[in-house]
Amino acid sequence: MLKKNNKLITIFILAFFMFSIVGSAGAAQFSDVDPATDATPAIYKLAALGILEGYPDGTFAPDNTITRAEFAKIAVVTAGLERVASGMTGVPTQFNDVAADHWASGWINVAAAQDFVQGDGDGIFRPQDQITQAEVVTVLLRILGYNDNLSGSWPANYIAKAASLGVLDDITFIANKAATRGEVAIIGSEVLEQNIVVYEASNNLFREARKTIDGDTRSYILLEDKFESEIETDQLVTDVSLDEGIAFEFNSSGDFIELTETAIIANAPSWNQVKERFVDYVTNDDGDIVYISVQDYGTVKASLDDIELNTRENELSINNRNYRLADEVVLLPEDEETTLEAIFVDRELRGNLLPTGTSLQDFIDLLDYDVIPAIDSLEFVLNDDGRIALIKAWAWESDEAGIVDNVNLNRERIQYKNSDVRTTNLADEDYAILINGLQAELEDIQENDVVYVTDLYDVTLLVVMSAQVPGELESIRVSDGDVTEVRVNGTWFDVAINGFILSADAGSDFYNAKADVDQIDGKYEILGEDVVLLLNPEQKVVGIISDVDAVARNFGIIDGTAAVLDGNQVVKGIKIFRADGSVAAYPLKDDSILDEPDFELLKKNWFVKYSINSDGELELEFKEGKIYPIFIDERFEELELPKGIEFEDIEDRFVHGDEWPLDELNLKADTDLNVITVNNGDAFDLDGKHKTINGSFDISNTTIFNLHRDDDGDIQIVDVEDFLDSINDDSVNAFLVVDGNNIEYIVLYDEEIVGTTGNIAMVVDTGRDIGGNYAYLLLPHGTVKYYVDSGNIEKDEIITFTLKSGEIFINESKEAEKWDINGPYEIKSISGNIIEVITAFNADGNVESTRNIVVNSDTIYYDNENSPIILEKDDIARGDIIKVYREVGETAVAVVELVDEEVLPIR
Repeated sequence: MLKKNNKLITIFILAFFMFSIVGSAGAAQFSDVDPATDATPAIYKLAALGILEGYPDGTFAPDNTITRAEFAKIAVVTAGLERVASGMTGVPTQFNDVAADHWASGWINVAAAQDFVQGDGDGIFRPQDQITQAEVVTVLLRILGYNDNLSGSWPANYIAKAASLGVLDDITFIANKAATRGEVAIIGSEVLEQNIVVYEASNNLFREARKTIDGDTRSYILLEDKFESEIETDQLVTDVSLDEGIAFEFNSSGDFIELTETAIIANAPSWNQVKERFVDYVTNDDGDIVYISVQDYGTVKASLDDIELNTRENELSINNRNYRLADEVVLLPEDEETTLEAIFVDRELRGNLLPTGTSLQDFIDLLDYDVIPAIDSLEFVLNDDGRIALIKAWAWESDEAGIVDNVNLNRERIQYKNSDVRTTNLADEDYAILINGLQAELEDIQENDVVYVTDLYDVTLLVVMSAQVPGELESIRVSDGDVTEVRVNGTWFDVAINGFILSADAGSDFYNAKADVDQIDGKYEILGEDVVLLLNPEQKVVGIISDVDAVARNFGIIDGTAAVLDGNQVVKGIKIFRADGSVAAYPLKDDSILDEPDFELLKKNWFVKYSINSDGELELEFKEGKIYPIFIDERFEELELPKGIEFEDIEDRFVHGDEWPLDELNLKADTDLNVITVNNGDAFDLDGKHKTINGSFDISNTTIFNLHRDDDGDIQIVDVEDFLDSINDDSVNAFLVVDGNNIEYIVLYDEEIVGTTGNIAMVVDTGRDIGGNYAYLLLPHGTVKYYVDSGNIEKDEIITFTLKSGEIFINESKEAEKWDINGPYEIKSISGNIIEVITAFNADGNVESTRNIVVNSDTIYYDNENSPIILEKDDIARGDIIKVYREVGETAVAVVELVDEEVLPIR
């Protein structure tokens, strides 16, 4: 089992904070709310409280205006009177233009009864008119207790009071301008945190209302009064627990506060990006968090060599810039106030690794002298004063990394390729998964991903990296015989702590090379060879795959945009469908392409050459300012161009101008030799130059992309055999990418070529519906329903099939000749790739004869004793009853099936 990583080192320097007091249920994140705008925290706060709602399509439309009827509802909900409004629906209103059956009659009735709204004074309310900023301010201040006795005339009196309270600080206020939803959110959020007031007619003044809360008689704010909620500001999240839902610890208090299931997290993509950040949060009347907003005061990342202690007390120089520590700190775990420079607390050992009160100088000295584990980097979290409030250090060692072989979703198990690391079993674990820093699912983990298993957050946390860097291993740097840096494609990459894991056979097996120069330049001679680098979360090399064709890995298909983590910020990145069939998302080094007017239209199906730099950023190669090398999509006539964009505006963005590159090629196929013959075919070399090719080409090692997407919207890698079978001397819409006399890529669009031939599956169930005959097949990724185009299929049989256009094709005559089926047998022993089975018993019940069954890494194991599931080899054992399926002419069996049957009779 993969060893859990316990090298997370964290230092906390916690400043004391003053907090003011102020929930309800939350809502989903909105697709059109920019995290960088001032309105974002306010929008999510009011959405969490149920005051504002989004639209069914997942948008919020912050720039849309609001009608007076709509704002009547907002006002009543803000005042906590929505239950009253439900009882007033259908009741005649005091306004001539609001009928009793108007959708907002109940809201308007309550708002008018509470004197929040008054209409125009002539019995007119104008429910469909847009509400102005001045009207918004007036209504919300009336909810606080202010009224027309404010000094001055309307609306200047209400505007002046709002300005004095700071309610208008974050908007450009224009009294008669129609208020947008975003502006209403900002004003409403500010009003929620203002004190309730009462008017004293005798003194003609407004004073703060007071009441007894938890034995304390004091003033109170609107949120506290109407929602029985509290708000805390500038709190540092020092720990996260996933034991029962999600809970946060603040300021190392030792107490955790849970998030409701519908809680909204603003300015961060998920819970893991909240840890060790400053936040504001709102709790409901149960004390659970309904809304939390991350406050980004900045972080500084550095290596130990970039840090110096200054002569000035409590000050560091980081990357040649001075930073002061927080004035007041809290000792962990005793919570004693101190003026010590820093506190070291190991998050696993809770302070037992070093004494509480170790100074920052002592800590740095210990790192220098290797007294505590080496680290990859230090990160300093700043508070709102720009002072260091938290220091954390991470160590991602190569000997704690697993290189993924396969993922069994049914058994929730990950198997690795490392010689010293085998499996992670999650079936009986509470677990969470982060891929490239963002929350993900088990099914998102792919072959050759790098996995670290930790027990942070009170659950099993898998930290997964999918970043790969293909290219030539040009040179290395060595210190004391160990490789410390490698250069690929002109970029230097640091090597991870304890070296890297090496595969010398194109990724089939890995073992620890200990970063020994003799391993690289001696035994395996991989300098100057094509390799693929595997990176850890700090973008350091944790694995190297040699004996690969890096050319095939430098190209891929853009598969759209995705939210990705770039440092601590979530940015829009690009997904690449890679030549090995996997998909990875990367931030862009130059994200200006995302602003191109045609990008949203043409973002999918670009065939590109790319590289990954040492910061884990995607670099797309360009030629003469145009996208490199070729653009592909289904058909231009099928595209809907955005308003204002014409084809002529787009075509010169591509290398080949107005030439449509998805050409009709005349090909002939030799299926026995994996050869195609091309007659005057259009092709492009690796530099994007057009050329015409003729002749015969072996495509055994060619990567074939099919841009016709499956039912899940995924691009397909096509099997060479399928491609050759589909040609049949006919033309095909495709283009070729060549390297010298080799065809490296074929990119095609064909609805009839999907998946691969020779798929093996167990038939779980069959039937017929309106779509025709269907079968449920048990495949490695789960049970899938397919319609049957040809062939008879029966429940519980093992079949091989071809999948085209989402339908199953079976050649029954070949299927009958394909399998040599034997058993059932009882397993006598298992040793390596040999399963010894009993073929006969004598009259006394003793073993009379046995037979050796050969298995290999491609053998599939099914359990058909009860409900069919896929097993691992380790799941079968002595005494199990099995049937075996061997393809005629092969040595190893293709399928081992556990069955609930009687063994062969006694001789």
